[in-house]
Amino acid sequence: VFFDENTESVFISVRNLSWITKIDYASQDLIWNLGQTDFMNEIYFDVDLNFSQQHSVQVLDNGNILFFDNHRYLTPELSRCIEVEYDEANHSASIVWEHVLPVELFTGSRGECDRLENGNTLITAGRTGNTLEVTPNNEVVWHLEVRNSGIDVTMYRSERIPNLHPMAYSVTLANFTGSIENSYVEPTDDILEATIHNNSWGEGWFNYTLLINDVEIASDNIFVNSFDNSTFIIDLSTFAINSGSILTLEIYPENAPEKVQSVDFSIYSSILLGDLNNDGNQNILDIVILANLILAGDSSNPAGDLNNDGSQNILDIVLLINIILDGF
Repeated sequence: VFFDENTESVFISVRNLSWITKIDYASQDLIWNLGQTDFMNEIYFDVDLNFSQQHSVQVLDNGNILFFDNHRYLTPELSRCIEVEYDEANHSASIVWEHVLPVELFTGSRGECDRLENGNTLITAGRTGNTLEVTPNNEVVWHLEVRNSGIDVTMYRSERIPNLHPMAYSVTLANFTGSIENSYVEPTDDILEATIHNNSWGEGWFNYTLLINDVEIASDNIFVNSFDNSTFIIDLSTFAINSGSILTLEIYPENAPEKVQSVDFSIYSSILLGDLNNDGNQNILDIVILANLILAGDSSNPAGDLNNDGSQNILDIVLLINIILDGF
């Protein structure tokens, strides 16, 4: 049974009569039967499409119907997937596309066809344990045969899903610099901005929490649609954020808290220039760290750019030495 929202009609595959039946949902009136004309009170389509014992009728976006033709009791016994175009006003119907399965995939019962978003068709060959995807030109994209201890597994239907990871997501922070181990954020107007990217077919609520030195200061949630993203902001101006404070942002799907993601960072405006190890002091240890970063070509720590010229070099070491000497 398939309900078509566009026409508010119910389509039924009456397998044992080899009929496709259309019924008006509101009035429950029979609109037409298509297929084997035996036992019909009225013949609506005077055409023989030569299908029998069919399964899984469904209506496509173009209004045509698609179903799996088991083709049982007919000669030759070759199962197929067929798309039928029909005209109710003129009582006409015709097959506009079909994919005939090879003889070894004939299945007298079960089976299904699905039209995919890419225009291909997913076909389940019922009792044979085979599923395949074919193009509109009948080219086989892939073919899967499922067996259990060498015996074909009966499959009623198959379904294409986007992925096997219903809670796959990632998080980005605006104005994020540095590395995961030593990261910084320079907020605009004291606003922390983060975006959750939902890379899965599951939609839902995501909870987020902001902590300072492991103490929670803000929390809320946000709804993210499947294969979409949502941005939230946290106003930092109401919190006392001292130099060296470590902020932690934790995010997790509400229905899967075990999939929590977190990132530790410092606020760029609170960075003490020259304090490379973030201990609140400027001393010889910071000179050693800065020298190693310069030798390694690593400019990920913004505390090392003392003259704010966008790079870290010997000039920054000189400035740091002077700052340390001035402190004595």
